[in-house]
Amino acid sequence: MTLAHPLAGPLASPLAGEGVSFPPELAGWAAKVADVQSGASDALVLCIGDSTTAGLGSNGHAYENGYANSWPVQLAALLRSAGLNARADSFMGARYNVTPAEDAEYDPRLTFGGAWGFGATSTLGGPAMYNAEGAGTLAFAPGVNTSALDVYYLSLNGLGSATVNVNGGSTLATVDMNQASAVRKQTVTATLGSNTWNIVRAAGSAYMLGAVARNAAVKQVSVVNAGWSSATTDNWNYTDTPQNVWNPLPAIQAVAPDLSIIGLGINDWLNTVDVEDYATRLGNVIDAAQASGDVLLWTEVPSNTILLATMQEYVDAAKAVAADKGVLVVDTFAQFGSFSAANGLGWMFDDAHPTGTGYGVIAQALADRLI
Repeated sequence: MTLAHPLAGPLASPLAGEGVSFPPELAGWAAKVADVQSGASDALVLCIGDSTTAGLGSNGHAYENGYANSWPVQLAALLRSAGLNARADSFMGARYNVTPAEDAEYDPRLTFGGAWGFGATSTLGGPAMYNAEGAGTLAFAPGVNTSALDVYYLSLNGLGSATVNVNGGSTLATVDMNQASAVRKQTVTATLGSNTWNIVRAAGSAYMLGAVARNAAVKQVSVVNAGWSSATTDNWNYTDTPQNVWNPLPAIQAVAPDLSIIGLGINDWLNTVDVEDYATRLGNVIDAAQASGDVLLWTEVPSNTILLATMQEYVDAAKAVAADKGVLVVDTFAQFGSFSAANGLGWMFDDAHPTGTGYGVIAQALADRLI
């Protein structure tokens, strides 16, 4: 396999016996890939964006089962096919965030039981999952054999707790949320199998951010979809008190991704956000992601209802921010060309969202920089 990287630097890819090299902007990612391949450590890829990251429209419906054909899922499959153990067996935030029932339709791996719903505080991928009213199970069935669950949760003095089991069995761990305000991770292990991971509210108010399921015996790259339907750069810069450490920018830093793939802009131009404000806020998101790892930025695909020249202003602003911060850009906006051109190729589901095929184009463009 030989992949052409026009911006390739001197870093040889651990996947490449045939001369593939990584762009210099992805030196950290190259090192993490080497670690995964050698069995030294896992890696986390956080996909930051809006509904075009969440995958709305990807399965021929507005939102039903949109997760399954989103570009993060397709990207994980492409990395896997290139020899890197990459999985997308995870969730982060509500993402579709309309109602719990509709969110479960968007991602059928999740079941919101009892009083589980959404909290009011914005964090990664939209609101966190929340239960303050009584018994209930938030169930996650990744559909593959797993033996570990990295549970990401929100803590604050005075909150409650949740327990974790698999397949309705005995409690494996208790997640204590009654701690100082933070975004935290706790790893729970079980026997390897086709496990359904159950998070059961035990006491008080429980806030779940997300989870990554994996086979603890094998190192992997976890591709985590934190797409947030309808989100603008302003949403990703949201802050409140006293729980401001839960909010998107500090939460990105707390999760500490090894690589962040960022695509934001479509809802900014649809809402006529000032281009300079957009650029500033996008820069803040990049800064938060760069605190722990590399960043790859992709430009959003053209919409049907906005002038191409107007959208280009946002794309140019994104490229300028990326250049200032040493971030590599994948120009999918240019690749799609225009809405009419992309629609004619079968790449667009509606005025703003790609089809599964269109999301595959995005995934391939990103993969060509990562393997």
